[in-house]
Amino acid sequence: MKRILTTLSQKWPEYLLEVLVITFGILGAFALNNWNENRIYAKKELDYLSELRKDLKEDIIDLNFNYDFTRDKLNSNEVVLDYIKNKKPLTDSIEYHLSNLLLPVHFVSNTSAYESIKNQGIDIITNDSVRRQIVFLYDWYDKHLQYFETNDDHLVQYQVLMEMYLKRIKVHEIFRKAEPIDKVNIYTDAEFYNVLTMNSFYRNYMLSNYKQACELASQLLASIDQLILANK
Repeated sequence: MKRILTTLSQKWPEYLLEVLVITFGILGAFALNNWNENRIYAKKELDYLSELRKDLKEDIIDLNFNYDFTRDKLNSNEVVLDYIKNKKPLTDSIEYHLSNLLLPVHFVSNTSAYESIKNQGIDIITNDSVRRQIVFLYDWYDKHLQYFETNDDHLVQYQVLMEMYLKRIKVHEIFRKAEPIDKVNIYTDAEFYNVLTMNSFYRNYMLSNYKQACELASQLLASIDQLILANK
């Protein structure tokens, strides 16, 4: 025992150094492992954001197309309303607009990147603001824009306007030429006029929805671009 104590008293600096070397080695390995895991995690986050960026660009193209298509149909709807209200003569222009009243569009968002993010866990997006923007946008797509398209606008288009339209309008070529079956009574057809007025309301509302969706998607895209740039 005395010999052990003597050895310890003589070599304690050497033993202490060994303990410190082992301790720092363990801590260093642990820190290196954490750094490597964080690097992998950060790369995975940027990969998800890059894929989401591609989806958003496709969404914006689709939304702009839907906006332009709907605006074109709304314009024809307004021209026909004016034609009926003011009992204007039937012209080639009116015949075109009569043929251009029907058919809505449907926005289908690109959700592959968003679904991957949800499957991974939304917390993979570490920036709180961007994470909230992502959740809000796709929730708004589903519960507002696409819900209203399907359950309101499309019902009016297919189940009200189209049925009435096909009974009153002779279509020579869709999107080219159509004329009233009864060119006199069309001016006093209150039911048809009321449906066109309702359709005008829905078309205007859909325009505002497409515009807002495009703005939200563009804002998120800009936020993602900033985040990607900051992490390069």
